[in-house]
Amino acid sequence: MKHLLDLAGWNRREHFEFFSGFEEPFFGLVANLDCTPALAEAKRLGVPFFLYYLYQALQAVNQVEALRYRIEAGQVYA
Repeated sequence: MKHLLDLAGWNRREHFEFFSGFEEPFFGLVANLDCTPALAEAKRLGVPFFLYYLYQALQAVNQVEALRYRIEAGQVYA
């Protein structure tokens, strides 16, 4: 369940205020990964590689608290 963050006590408030003024307040990251072990595991499990990869990537992202935040109507939710 999401809850509204109190920006006054949030340790990332200054970063949020700085970047929220940008027209495009985000960036992208590209990296080469060796997915051979993941492909082998997906084949062993008999599941499509894309679904296996997507599930594993989302599990990793959700372990980082800052990546679970959402901005809705200028408010930050966790």
